[in-house]
Amino acid sequence: MENATKALIMAAGILIGIIVLSIFAYEFIVISNTGEQYGQEIRRREITEFNSQFEAYAYVYTYDDVKDPMPRRLKAQEVATLLYLISDWNKNNESDQITISLKDGINNKYGSEDNFMYGNKDDFKYESFLSEKSIIKTDEEHSNYSVFACYIDSYDQDGRINGISIKETGKMIRDKDGNETFKKA
Repeated sequence: MENATKALIMAAGILIGIIVLSIFAYEFIVISNTGEQYGQEIRRREITEFNSQFEAYAYVYTYDDVKDPMPRRLKAQEVATLLYLISDWNKNNESDQITISLKDGINNKYGSEDNFMYGNKDDFKYESFLSEKSIIKTDEEHSNYSVFACYIDSYDQDGRINGISIKETGKMIRDKDGNETFKKA
């Protein structure tokens, strides 16, 4: 009888030990998965933050339909800022370049697309671009400025923007009262 009691106590001890080890193993798996999920969430946030700095130039969301973004009308100063942003990114991130396509008289007149691929922002003729495309007084009652659109062309496999195009879409004509009318290019 005494041996049976010792055997039962030993079996209970082993069973409790197995249960405790199982709980530790389960907690380890849960914690490691949580850490992995946390890392993935941080990566998603970084990509969202990265993309938002470019999407701010590209889209205007209407309250009616967020799924149907429209290109935003950009002024020359905003285009220059965007080009600087892309050039700086490309200069500091050789493996994650953002390709840019400059269309309708922007490319080669003010600087080539290759300049932005390699971070050569100083090769772009910002002063002449801004002086020709910013507000120009046409007569006593009217002034105009060029309007551009930025389009997100492509994303990499992680969802990070890696292709952008900028196109001149027309002019905004402003009368002496400050009313603006868009004239398509």
